[in-house]
Amino acid sequence: FKGGPLSHDCVVPALPGGEPRGLGSLQEGPFPHSRRGQAIRTLIQKGGTWLDIVILDLEWNAAYSRRIKGYINEIIQFGAVKVSPGLQEKSCFSCFVKPQVSKHVNTLVTDLTSITDDNLTGGLTFMQAVSRFKKWAGECLLLTWGTSDILALIENCRYFSGDGQVPFLTRYCDLQRYAQERMGLDTKEQVGLSKAAELLGLDLSGMDHHRALDDSRMALEILKKVYHPQAMAPFVQECGAEFYRKITFKTT
Repeated sequence: FKGGPLSHDCVVPALPGGEPRGLGSLQEGPFPHSRRGQAIRTLIQKGGTWLDIVILDLEWNAAYSRRIKGYINEIIQFGAVKVSPGLQEKSCFSCFVKPQVSKHVNTLVTDLTSITDDNLTGGLTFMQAVSRFKKWAGECLLLTWGTSDILALIENCRYFSGDGQVPFLTRYCDLQRYAQERMGLDTKEQVGLSKAAELLGLDLSGMDHHRALDDSRMALEILKKVYHPQAMAPFVQECGAEFYRKITFKTT
């Protein structure tokens, strides 16, 4: 998406959705009064329909801010894929974000992502990108590979709007932690996307690692290998005050 700096939906014809495999019909009756039952309810919208899943990946640039007299991980690209509860792709989202703190992309970031200053010239402002993403994503369960993208979102929202709450973040799952648990790996040691794909025997050689949309699709392929709604439900968090307190605790 080097030639498309503005936000756009990569619309893919929706396949029949269906409910997630691994659970019976919602018509079978109420969920049990248990922690697992409570967790599963966070995956369901009002009215009894299953939430779409959105997998988000971000790229950012370490930028020095004179205002705060310190560095900020300024987000420069959004990439995401939206799937049905049955993990069938419905659409995607990609946009560049024009830097407002730093005028130039760090050479290390360019080397890693191939994103250049020219790519970002016509990009959206960060808050415009957030607004468009929120409209595109709708009510969904948001996944990221690890929590660093969520922390970057909180940091950028706080910097550009004065409010550290992310407008589109209502339900969240750390896909990295969930996948490592399902794969029997030690969750204390973080495994990268490429390594996880390798361990699962996935051939993702055609994808451009460290570009946001391709990374989100890479994460989707990993999710397809380890997905089971009952196993995933306890990893889903509702994003209220306690969520923000816990996720930012280590960085404050």
